[in-house]
Amino acid sequence: MKAKRILLFGLMLVLTGIAHAEDILSAQNVKVAAGGSITLNVELSNTTTNLMGWQCDINLPEGLTLELKQNDKPKVTLGERFSTTEHDISSSCLANGYYRFIATSLGGEAIPGTSGTLFSVTLKADASLTPGTVLTGNIKNIEFDTQDNHKLPFANSSFKITVEDAVLLGDVNNDNTVNIADAECIVNHITGKPNQTFNSAAADVNKDGVVDIADAVRIVNLIISKI
Repeated sequence: MKAKRILLFGLMLVLTGIAHAEDILSAQNVKVAAGGSITLNVELSNTTTNLMGWQCDINLPEGLTLELKQNDKPKVTLGERFSTTEHDISSSCLANGYYRFIATSLGGEAIPGTSGTLFSVTLKADASLTPGTVLTGNIKNIEFDTQDNHKLPFANSSFKITVEDAVLLGDVNNDNTVNIADAECIVNHITGKPNQTFNSAAADVNKDGVVDIADAVRIVNLIISKI
């Protein structure tokens, strides 16, 4: 009887591990210009539906940092999965150089959905980094809380950061100058009439990962501020 119970318990652990292996916390691979910055989205793909809060650490290679707030804590925003819940996220810089993020549900609510961005941070690259270099970042010490007061450890994950040549933000037509013609290039791109010299990296002026009218407006504002 005792042996049977041990066997059943072991089987339950195996089955739990198989199911839990389908829950993954990861960040997409990104490209960033030397001396520039890019938004890094940390995403959760989950089959467990009662996940409530989490803790994780981001470790970056030398030459890469996260944008900090005035209190020297990483600037972080919750993702689109939390538009209908009351979740809160805090951040800190650890002594070992890691960036820690802790999120909780103020009302004990589960994380909505089964895929999408949990939170976003801004990744900054040192100007001394060599273009073409591929670096690796890691997400470690991942642990999720469930609504029934269990803690679920997740496997570590990694992501690649490719360093590109520095670009002049706003120089959409690659003429080494930011002017109204660059704003027009973005408008043409949006309306399906892209210029042959369209530079998508330079066009994403606000670094949100999307080229849209907001970037054209930002260029206009940059031009006005220099007049």
